[in-house]
Amino acid sequence: MPWWNKSNGVTILEAIIAVAVMALVSGSVLGLLWGGLKSADANQRRQLAVGLANQQLEIIKNLPYDSVGTTGGVPSGNLPQTQTSVINNTTYTITTDVHYVDDNYDQKTPNDTLNTDYKRVEIIVTWPHTDQVVETSTLIVPNGIENNATGGTLWLEVYDPTTDPVTLINKATVTILAPTVTPAVSLSVKTDTDGRYILPGAPVGTEAYQITVTKTGYGSARTYTADIEMNPNPNPADLSVAQGEVTTEYFQIARLADSISLHTRDITTDAPVTVAFAIHSDSVIGSDGSGNEIYEYSTINLTDAAGGWQLNDPESGNYTIIFDEAAIGYVVAGTTRDIPFEVLPNANESVTIYLHSAIPFSGLLTVVDANNARLADATVRLYTADLTFDVTQTTTSYGQTFFDTITAGSYLIDVTATGYAVYNGSIIIGGNDEQTIYMATL
Repeated sequence: MPWWNKSNGVTILEAIIAVAVMALVSGSVLGLLWGGLKSADANQRRQLAVGLANQQLEIIKNLPYDSVGTTGGVPSGNLPQTQTSVINNTTYTITTDVHYVDDNYDQKTPNDTLNTDYKRVEIIVTWPHTDQVVETSTLIVPNGIENNATGGTLWLEVYDPTTDPVTLINKATVTILAPTVTPAVSLSVKTDTDGRYILPGAPVGTEAYQITVTKTGYGSARTYTADIEMNPNPNPADLSVAQGEVTTEYFQIARLADSISLHTRDITTDAPVTVAFAIHSDSVIGSDGSGNEIYEYSTINLTDAAGGWQLNDPESGNYTIIFDEAAIGYVVAGTTRDIPFEVLPNANESVTIYLHSAIPFSGLLTVVDANNARLADATVRLYTADLTFDVTQTTTSYGQTFFDTITAGSYLIDVTATGYAVYNGSIIIGGNDEQTIYMATL
């Protein structure tokens, strides 16, 4: 009888199947056991975190009212803002925030000049390798009707200028440093759902508060310390707090773009050009002694051998590119986008600038419609009244044409484009001049 035929014993095939079934069952059981152990471990860690939070609250509740505060905080005290505790090889981070509360019962800031009514304590406990968090809070109330703490109030608001209407930004990180006031302040806090952080009871100080605002995916904003060389007239300057007064400041942080790419090319040969240029954002942070604006982002760079340059993760907004034509030996002969150009959030923005070797006289004409959209393939005739100069050219894909064989003087312009009324105008050439021509629809 063949070996695979049935007999009173167990065949090899049956044994293999039995082992496989047992392995599957064992694997499932082990998986359930492992999942149960992981769940039990996670619950245990959370319970430990809850215990740490409650322990910290009990410590605070047993302190005198005037002692309830954090080191570098407002109100000030000896409680650390951040501390750690290691239990069963797990490090727990305990964050303590104590701040004054301005209660509704006696009006609110700015109408309530005594706005340090009582204190709110918030405890947050986190631990590694999890997105879980334990949060708890309590109110600490003085014996009197309200606390008579001295100081003023900082009222800070954060918004995104790239939205329409502008959006207030919640959970932005606000860093407040005031090392020269007594007691010194060193805080890192978050804006609320209204994009606001209010700090009652701030110690008095003149231009003492250095504020920085950040959020992941956004640019940053800050106050600036007056510096006679770097920024003698900062805007905004470090904030002052006066007794019983409210100091209000608004900060704008725009969402980040992916990149800005610049390309410089010779308009005659289309070859790349390595050239120096300056670029700055439109955000102004002050002015120098001559009244010239100081920009938040401003740098001088050089395009590479391929005529390229790139800036990663810029803040969205408007940017201006400037060439010192006398120094580089070129004049601007075309731009694929208007300068300044807009950089949108989460976008890769690119601009190509065409250059022509330095010449004393030229005319760069840009043809656009009523919405400022550039018109390609428009016919542009530039000529003198006596017709000693009469040249007709067609606009490029980016709506421009460059006249480089002209001299100083007055010229007439005729422009035609399909679907638009004929344009008749003039331009005076006294150097390397530019003019935008607006076309009206038929």
